Amino acid sequence: IVAPPTVTCGAITSGEVGVAFNSGPMTVTGGVAPYTYTVVGTLPAGLSLNTSNGAVSGTPTAPGTFTIKVTDSNGASATGTCSITIVAPPTVTCGAITSGEVGVPFNSGPMTVTGGVAPYTYTVVGTLPAGLSLNTSNGAVSGTPTAPGTFSIKVTDSNGASATGTCSIT
Repeated sequence: IVAPPTVTCGAITSGEVGVAFNSGPMTVTGGVAPYTYTVVGTLPAGLSLNTSNGAVSGTPTAPGTFTIKVTDSNGASATGTCSITIVAPPTVTCGAITSGEVGVPFNSGPMTVTGGVAPYTYTVVGTLPAGLSLNTSNGAVSGTPTAPGTFSIKVTDSNGASATGTCSIT
């Protein structure tokens, strides 16, 4: 009489839309091989299940949460399942103020980012007018500009996914 199967999830259990994903194989102990791996819930588009080792891989095109269930050849299921979550890419809401004037103190206020995986990186697209600086921790632009100009602030998450829009400031 053998113990029922138990499962250890693959190395990676979270991913992001648009970023290549590979959970790695699952490790099963106990039960009687061969094992069957099935998706519980809905596998996001772009991902596939390797039915020989339980790995999930691909580039997801939609967010979602699902689990992988393991069943042995006697029909006994593992006591736990492996839950995997794919999050939406980052989206950005610009600071409160998006225009200013030369010689007048300016502060855009912080940007609001949802989705993606923190921490976020903020970068200037174009040329930041003299007298202004970017707060790299929250995306705010402040200072007293000494020259006119138009530029944008781009947000990138820790997986390298960029927000679909940028914040334009004049």
